Amino acid sequence: MSVTQTARCIRATAIHDGVVEASGDALTSQLRDFAQGEVLSVDASQLFEEVGAILQGVFHVSAAGEAYDLVAGEGIVIPRGEPRQWTCTEGPGVLYRCTTRLEPEA
Repeated sequence: MSVTQTARCIRATAIHDGVVEASGDALTSQLRDFAQGEVLSVDASQLFEEVGAILQGVFHVSAAGEAYDLVAGEGIVIPRGEPRQWTCTEGPGVLYRCTTRLEPEA
């Protein structure tokens, strides 16, 4: 099932370019379609914790100085302030991401 098809089943705040997103003050949930070889990079300046789960395909994840190959049904928790890169190595892929927006530590 593609992200666009899934969007018809849930209440989303934004649907664009293969991405369905729902956001609140401190939390964002996102479903995103990936083509094989597509990459999503997030730099360390982003202050958020992330939970990611693979719904379809295979992804290589580099985060917090470590690397993982995840398949459908597997997930990862990435601590805030760490760079991360998602690469769809066998696609098409669908990635679920849930991120929290946090205030900087004093």
